[in-house]
Amino acid sequence: MARAVDFWSITIDGDGTKWIGTYLGGLTKYDGTNWTTYNGSNSGLPIDNSVHSTAIDGNRNKWIGNIGGLTKYDGTNWTTFTMSNSGLPDNFVLSLNIDSRGTKWIGTWDGGLSVYNENGVPFSICENVLTENRVKVFPNPSLTNITIENNSRGSLSILNINGKQLITRQITETEAQIDISNLPSGMYFVRLTSGKSVEVGKFVKH
Repeated sequence: MARAVDFWSITIDGDGTKWIGTYLGGLTKYDGTNWTTYNGSNSGLPIDNSVHSTAIDGNRNKWIGNIGGLTKYDGTNWTTFTMSNSGLPDNFVLSLNIDSRGTKWIGTWDGGLSVYNENGVPFSICENVLTENRVKVFPNPSLTNITIENNSRGSLSILNINGKQLITRQITETEAQIDISNLPSGMYFVRLTSGKSVEVGKFVKH
């Protein structure tokens, strides 16, 4: 039986073509008749085949975010921006949007929000989030269990990307072991609430 593929993003261009970002399945194009999949072995995408975000600019360039950086595809050429060749603050691009001026708004895992426009706005950090009051989660990614290291005691919740609460428990120790083996593959948020204090974190389940 073929493995089910999780869709993480879908963007539709001006011709109605769908560009679908998947978990471990690469970037898939569907023009209404034909399906074409791009991945680390047959394109310029970074080798990790999970595509977290997609967007299309006014020139019909496709922009793809994943754990390997931000990739631009103009229909022929693939260009990937990373921390080593640009001002991108973190290589793990989680979310992506392009405004009417063509400015890219790039949400990253550990570097906050970055802004980029080829016509005048270099990569810059607009906002840095989760640098304080952050829960440390390891190993990350994980398949079966995670350890949550924290500075507080309180109520811990694990939520999916839609904000649905999936696991809850009271934390009384600075390191807590959590069984995530029953969770589907994907990205999750950790929230630890203690009085008025809230600590947050993220992890990926393989």
